Amino acid sequence: MTESRDPEATSTRQVAMDSLRDFARQEAERLEDQTALAARRKKRKAAKVMIQWAVVITCLGIIGYQFPKLTDALDQTGKPLRKGAVDTDARTDQCIANLWQVSKRLQEGRPVGNDLLCPASGKPFVVETIGDDVVVRSPRPDLYGFRQIWVSSKRPVPELIK
Repeated sequence: MTESRDPEATSTRQVAMDSLRDFARQEAERLEDQTALAARRKKRKAAKVMIQWAVVITCLGIIGYQFPKLTDALDQTGKPLRKGAVDTDARTDQCIANLWQVSKRLQEGRPVGNDLLCPASGKPFVVETIGDDVVVRSPRPDLYGFRQIWVSSKRPVPELIK
């Protein structure tokens, strides 16, 4: 028995097979494109995460580097307020710090007392009442290289006079 081949059926079958192959090829290309796109997105996301971590680490490094300056700026207890351009040594700075304590007591209305001493001479500060003003002076400002070092209840910022 011989099979008869219909040229029209063969061409329809051929077109269908070609269409299936084209569809399979297009589907494979689409999947390949999706895979490539997903890989690019994953790389971009990883790059963004790396940049974010780099920024965070850089910021932490800057904060760590600046931390001593930050703590010094926030810790203002016991530090004399500098007014003007007078260079002082450690003893003079201690004298000024003691006068700040005296100034605080004067502003609070408490007595000055003899517990705060002049660091250079070891003597208590000289307390004078002039009218309604209480003036506290260093007993030996010359030991610091100044004519006067003083504070008062009306002028609570320690002053140094050359």
